[in-house]
Amino acid sequence: MPTRENYQHLKDWFDSDLGKSVSHDEKLELAKIITNYFGYHLLHVGSIGNAAWLASSPIRHKIFVDVDASDHGLGNMVQADYKQLPFVPNSIDVALLSHVLEFEESPEKILQEIADTLISEGYMIILGFNPFSLWGIRAWFKNKNDYPWRGHFVSIRKLRKWLRACDCTIDFYKTFCFQLPIASNSIRRRLGFVKSIGQTCWPTNGAIYCLIARKEVATLTPIRFSWRVEKVQFSKKRVTQMDTRRSRD
Repeated sequence: MPTRENYQHLKDWFDSDLGKSVSHDEKLELAKIITNYFGYHLLHVGSIGNAAWLASSPIRHKIFVDVDASDHGLGNMVQADYKQLPFVPNSIDVALLSHVLEFEESPEKILQEIADTLISEGYMIILGFNPFSLWGIRAWFKNKNDYPWRGHFVSIRKLRKWLRACDCTIDFYKTFCFQLPIASNSIRRRLGFVKSIGQTCWPTNGAIYCLIARKEVATLTPIRFSWRVEKVQFSKKRVTQMDTRRSRD
């Protein structure tokens, strides 16, 4: 299925009652996190989320990238392939990926593209569905044509491996959204106690994970040179001559 169609179906699911509830939890969680990151340019990559998600960010210049920008109505909107972003390398301070990696054939290439756009010590914030959750278990038994179950939920182990290849290190990881993957509002309300105790009883098994990775600066080891001073005999006079050959310590 074409990528654009994938994301349209995903957006339709996020417009459902269950999807809106998940989106609400994500917005609240992101609002607490994004206030701690500063810079000049903030990049939002993905079809899920809007300007309200980034309202609490102190970064004033916000750019939104989507494979289909026709219906967003947001300022600074760019339509582009996630694997070919039209930005100068080392120019973005913070990048947010919201449910992108689960629905792409080459998620590691997208991470590399994002990492290339980040400045040194820039940050990448990733929101995704947690495979080690009740939602991940249901994905195994759900019709693969349904959303979001059709996506390939990415584990923290894979993310760590891909990020390491991009010279990024994980600074923060948590899961949240402990509601059950049930479409019925009435059933979810009756089982609301599951959501209330989830953070305490199984804090790593929330439906959604938030991961923050930092682009590491390559450290350069300075090469020091030592100059050898040698004494030589010349015409019965002792002279000191500088040997211009350099040797590495």
